Amino acid sequence: MGSTDSPFCLLTTLRWDPTLKDHPDCAYGAPFSLLGHHRERLLTAARWFNERGTFLQGMGKWGGVIAWLEDVEGFERDMVEGIRSSGMDVEAPLRVRVTLPIHSPASPKFTISAVPTPCVPLLTLLPSSLPHPLDSEQPQSNSTSSWTLHIDTLPTLPTPLTSHKTTARQHYDFSRERCSLPPLGSAGANNEVIMYNPHGDVMEGTFTTLYFWRKEEGGWITPTLDAGGCRATIRRWLLERGVVKEGGIKVAEVRKGEWVVMSNAVRGVWGGWVV
Repeated sequence: MGSTDSPFCLLTTLRWDPTLKDHPDCAYGAPFSLLGHHRERLLTAARWFNERGTFLQGMGKWGGVIAWLEDVEGFERDMVEGIRSSGMDVEAPLRVRVTLPIHSPASPKFTISAVPTPCVPLLTLLPSSLPHPLDSEQPQSNSTSSWTLHIDTLPTLPTPLTSHKTTARQHYDFSRERCSLPPLGSAGANNEVIMYNPHGDVMEGTFTTLYFWRKEEGGWITPTLDAGGCRATIRRWLLERGVVKEGGIKVAEVRKGEWVVMSNAVRGVWGGWVV
């Protein structure tokens, strides 16, 4: 574990939560949420950039990272050790951020940081189903959600940096700026952007996966990865269990007042209104 001067890193953010210690999909000897899914996503990204990345993205230089990620036990051990040596209260929920820089030795440097995060019910973190959407054209005054979703004003071009999670995240910043939304992490920033590609296909949000209720397609639909969005871990988990399906979502079909479900690896699953 250590720091790096590299401007380009692979990235994943996940949740450490003692309530997950007995969950069958989080059995890694420690209460990480879907740690195996995060390892596999990092490995997919490392292999891609190693074979097809640019010089600045470390083409041919990810061998050490790949070897570390392929060592399941070693990876899990190092992750747990990183949390326990962070000085944080391991009996409380934590938001964990892991970055992997370009590095070739067998034991790559990586950084792991953790900050407290609010408690969330288990069924919000890993739900067995998603509720039927509220039948309303406009947000209800008694809605428990204050989250809003804004349709981006311009398309985002899909690239490997939208498909793989890295520290090169300017496209998300630009999307929020176009919608006059505060930066990610700002206090009270209970808002998201519906991003779409030049063909009008919805991709994802700036920090969430999106799910749309489509009765004609049999339930909740999340955009296909072909649209250009990230390989999100909660998205994969919901797909594996048949809770949601993949499908094409055209931005022109998204209507004001529509209830959209969002997910990410730290907050779990929640909803908001399109405005």
